[in-house]
Amino acid sequence: MKKILAIILVIFLCAPVFAGEMGEEPEEMQEQESKEREIIVYDVGKHMENSTNILLAIGGLSFASGIVVAMTSGPDVTSLGIGVQLISWGLVETGFGVYDKNWGTRKKDDEVQRKKFEEMSRNHLIFDLCCMAAGGVLLFINDPAVRGHGLGIMINSLVLSLYDTVNFMIAKDPEKLKELQASDYNFYLVYNGIRF
Repeated sequence: MKKILAIILVIFLCAPVFAGEMGEEPEEMQEQESKEREIIVYDVGKHMENSTNILLAIGGLSFASGIVVAMTSGPDVTSLGIGVQLISWGLVETGFGVYDKNWGTRKKDDEVQRKKFEEMSRNHLIFDLCCMAAGGVLLFINDPAVRGHGLGIMINSLVLSLYDTVNFMIAKDPEKLKELQASDYNFYLVYNGIRF
């Protein structure tokens, strides 16, 4: 009985070693797998639908956080200004998202729609950067309330500029796969079913 338990213990302890050796693939197979690429067809309609959902989430989060900041600001007019801007931008973002989801027009030709979405994202990005610059100018005014509004504008513009940058980059070149490498591991940005 002791011999059987000893054999089972040896097998149990050595099994991972043998499994690791047996599970290794030859270098040729590993190289072949690393050369394979996964191509997923870009669906501009799905991309626009997903981006509208993200915009609604951004708007809702901005609105909710603005209410919290405004209610907890107390006598601090800077925090109140930030809260007012978060609420205002949240309402506008949510309004645009609801409009686009219910009444937004879609072209039947995917390539025409992709170019339209790329142009729209680029124009929104330019507007976001202009708003961020305007908010930065307000930070130099001596009034704390105005500084709060400027900071609120900058926060919202930064979030929207990141959102529009991602949409623009994907719509501009949707088929390009960009592999990000960090040490020995490969990481991919996955958006709308597309691996970048």
